[in-house]
Amino acid sequence: MHRKKKFDIIMRIRTQKIVCLFTLVLVAFLYFLKPQNAIEKSVRSVSDHVFRAEPNTRDSKCPLPWRPTYEEPRTSAHPLVALDPKKFLLPMLINGPNNQLVGFRKSMFVAIRMNRTIVLPTFHKHNANIFKSTNKVNPLHRVDLEYMKRFIRFVTLDRLRERCHGNIDAVYRLQETSSNHYAKVEAVLDMKLKRKKDGSVLEYPADLKLKGNERFIGVPTDRKGILDLYPNKARCALHPFHFANLNIREKKPSGPEPTSIDLTALKDEKLYGEIVRFTRTPPYIVTMATQFIADVMGGRPYVSVHWRYDRKDWMKRCLDPVPHAKKEFQQKCDIIVKFRPVDIASAIHSSVRNLPRDDVPHDVYIASPPSEVPLLLEVGKEMKKKYNWKLFTSDDVVKFWKTTYRSCDWLWDDVTDDVLSTTEIEICSRGIIFHRSDASTWSNNVKLKRTDDVISQRFMSHDSAIFDLVQRVVHGVQ
Repeated sequence: MHRKKKFDIIMRIRTQKIVCLFTLVLVAFLYFLKPQNAIEKSVRSVSDHVFRAEPNTRDSKCPLPWRPTYEEPRTSAHPLVALDPKKFLLPMLINGPNNQLVGFRKSMFVAIRMNRTIVLPTFHKHNANIFKSTNKVNPLHRVDLEYMKRFIRFVTLDRLRERCHGNIDAVYRLQETSSNHYAKVEAVLDMKLKRKKDGSVLEYPADLKLKGNERFIGVPTDRKGILDLYPNKARCALHPFHFANLNIREKKPSGPEPTSIDLTALKDEKLYGEIVRFTRTPPYIVTMATQFIADVMGGRPYVSVHWRYDRKDWMKRCLDPVPHAKKEFQQKCDIIVKFRPVDIASAIHSSVRNLPRDDVPHDVYIASPPSEVPLLLEVGKEMKKKYNWKLFTSDDVVKFWKTTYRSCDWLWDDVTDDVLSTTEIEICSRGIIFHRSDASTWSNNVKLKRTDDVISQRFMSHDSAIFDLVQRVVHGVQ
């Protein structure tokens, strides 16, 4: 009896060991089967490390050649622009994706002129609260960091905290900022802002000298002017809310990629053009755009249009029960609301009348806010009926994604709208003729991508503003 009891105990222990071992193996197996985007989300909550582009080996079903994964980016040991590795400039970005990209580029320009290493900033969802961590967007949805590192050395926010011991030495400001707002800045950055004896944040310039209704100061482009505004003694500086403050004309890059850069001889617009060149669209987005053009649009030449005039956003200020738009803006709104689908269709078609017959396209891609798609579908009906043209919109892109990239689980995250906007910029930049919306960062980013190596100048000479084009049709001027 005693021997049987002992045998039962031994067998129970062995069974428990087998169950434990099986459980460990099962947990490990499930971990490696865990969807990559879920893994990324868990990492995202504890780290500010940015995405680094890696070959898509984990999800073999996803046809995209690249996918974003969280890993510390490795910057080049010998970038074209070598800056002081002991001084840093950290931008904070605002507004939508395109404004954020412009703010990053202009902050990079300031960093170069000040001889400071740029800190890779936090990007955000479209017009979201920048102080909520859940609104962060992976930088590799916005910029090709692997390409950017050829141009300039950068550090992440994690590295900045380490090297600056969690402190910001000065704020290079552009506007008045309240103490409550600075408290939110400290919280989201997890860093402390240096304060003066009276408890206020150390800011430069001490006096903003704003005129009239101005809310922001302008930033000069020359080194002396910038250093007069922002003394260069602070080691770790914050440059918040930069967007349209740099007094420079944005210019597209020209010529081949440089093999060396002499900053002392490089004019402002040329330098900005190189910044534009090296902050190009992420490779996977280029792949999605070109594959859409080839597979859905048949690889045929097409006209592209940016129609930004949505009633829920751009025109809201002049369509509210109590309009609050400036006079010029109100006048433009009053004209746009009278545009008919047939007017827009006729305007787009009129832009190709002077092209040689063999070059005339029969397709048009119109990018717009989602709320305007119903209007565009009416435009498409008119173009089909009158000219036998075919219309493509963001709806077609999303349908294509759902069939082609369904297995790319990381794409179907809460940044889909941002990725769609950037993909549409890439599509519009490849149209043989592009009709922009004036005073639009989105349209301007398309223009900056339309270089001679992408589109022939003989086509780009027909580019115009869609508002002016429709106006001419409405008034009978062809």
